[in-house]
Amino acid sequence: MASQQYQQQSCSNRPLHLTLQQRDLLSRLENITSSKFVYYGSVCRFDYIPGKSDVDVAVFTVDVELCRDTLCSQLQVSYSEFVLKLKNHVVRGYKIKYPGPDDSMRFEISVYPKKEEKLVRAEYCRVTNLSIYTVCLLYIIKSMYYSWGIIDQSTFRKWKNHIMRLSDERNFIEL
Repeated sequence: MASQQYQQQSCSNRPLHLTLQQRDLLSRLENITSSKFVYYGSVCRFDYIPGKSDVDVAVFTVDVELCRDTLCSQLQVSYSEFVLKLKNHVVRGYKIKYPGPDDSMRFEISVYPKKEEKLVRAEYCRVTNLSIYTVCLLYIIKSMYYSWGIIDQSTFRKWKNHIMRLSDERNFIEL
């Protein structure tokens, strides 16, 4: 029962972890783009560390370039193009990284064509719904890096990437 509740929460549209400032900014961006934001990753799990972890957001839209340009203009940032490799399918998208005025406002928005929504959302739910063991390991190494400062950034990234690879994490290729 607990794992069912955990999985239902993990692909929610409005995570509980968001601060008031994050909610306000992301809601404003949703309204400006007339797009519904889909949250995924650690912000939907208990390994999210408020003020340290970034927020992962996906947007599915008919006019990808307009949405991308609107978000970049509003956030005053640039974008990168990438492909998401799935089993027998490749999806092109754009990633917008917002560093925020401080670490508590960092987020990444991935913009995809609306026609790819079902496939990409299924993949994001799969990688958000990690095993409890994987999430516990991620929480421990995030605490070691963010909270306790006993490992450096390089070690943190290496360990996190290794854990995600072991859990069959999705494969992004930046173009």
